[in-house]
Amino acid sequence: MNNKLSKTLVTLTLSASCLINAANAGLITDANEITSTDPNYSLVTFDELTFTDGTLITDQFLPYGVSFSPNLGYETTRPDFTGFSGNNLQNFNNNLPFDIMFAENVNAFGAFWETNINQVLSFTAFLDGVELATVSSSTNDNCCSSASFLGFNGMTFDKISVSGAGANGHLIMDNLHFSATDVPEPATVALFGLALMGLATRKYKK
Repeated sequence: MNNKLSKTLVTLTLSASCLINAANAGLITDANEITSTDPNYSLVTFDELTFTDGTLITDQFLPYGVSFSPNLGYETTRPDFTGFSGNNLQNFNNNLPFDIMFAENVNAFGAFWETNINQVLSFTAFLDGVELATVSSSTNDNCCSSASFLGFNGMTFDKISVSGAGANGHLIMDNLHFSATDVPEPATVALFGLALMGLATRKYKK
């Protein structure tokens, strides 16, 4: 099989995997949707390490499986955010979007969020640099007294890009949940890939 055909087959198989991945993506609004399905899930509370308020957070939490693009600051609990306890990460400089990068491939993620009233958060998933899917949801409209749990599952990804619309983009995040993927892609992807290889090979022989 020549190199051109090999590259075509790889591209087709990867495209099939991404399409199936995107079709399975779903918004979750309850932390139990992660904790109840995977007893080995990870939780980062941001109390694991202590920094001064305003410290820029990038790879400090990498030992716990996650890092961030440099748009989030460390913050201790404030009285006006009664829906949170302990330390959190904040974005009060309109630096959206920002990225959450996982040390391993994951199949579910979510966190508690507090934003301004009627803020819309969007989460875009990536795997190996390829954009897979985006889900969006409004956060709680009662700013600063309760937190909304938002995230999504049903696909394999290694990065989440968080963007916002409405108000001014301010937000805080706490208690980041995620589940690592340690199983191969569904058999349907492999079968679909083999079918594509067969079609491409037949076309090449002609």
